[in-house]
Amino acid sequence: MQIELLDTFLDLIESRNFNRTAERLGITQSTVSSRIRTLETLLDKQLFIRGKSGTEPTVAGLRFEEHARAVRLRWLDARREIQAVGQFDRLIRIGIQFELYERVLERWLEWVRATLPKLAIYIEIDYSNQMILDLTTGSLDLAVLYSPQHLPDMHYEQIAEENFVMVSTRGLTFGAVTPADYIRGNYSAFFNRAHRQIAAGA
Repeated sequence: MQIELLDTFLDLIESRNFNRTAERLGITQSTVSSRIRTLETLLDKQLFIRGKSGTEPTVAGLRFEEHARAVRLRWLDARREIQAVGQFDRLIRIGIQFELYERVLERWLEWVRATLPKLAIYIEIDYSNQMILDLTTGSLDLAVLYSPQHLPDMHYEQIAEENFVMVSTRGLTFGAVTPADYIRGNYSAFFNRAHRQIAAGA
């Protein structure tokens, strides 16, 4: 089993779009398709259905999701433990969404490297739901994400605010933009809720 197959499967479960997953993983759409086909061949089950409205997981795909997350988590835990042996005094495990890394974490990491050279830092690029799960199981110590799920044993702190700007080449007002002309980024459940509220008030 190649871990890249599970990474691609889990990203596609969230994005529901082959092109979006390809963009997020930095690979081609054909590579995404090839990895999913390989996984389906190994499992002897169809995992996704592609239609006009997008890509949806099959019943087998939904059932496989939990197992895929568990296998991927165990692999990451093992790799972290092996890499840190004998090199560092302490280890901190951080999860962050891809879009936030450069703006939020890059300079902080430079400071940590200079200040605490014996601190091992493991950074995992992931999506909100998986990071919340990893925090609850102890596989992550810290997560930087758009949409936290407020759980009683976790501490949350807002560290930045993201502003989105709508750009149009077709109309000067929101009402002049038709659904056929509009491309919406699917960053998180919170983003989708906020978008629906703005659209309803327009």
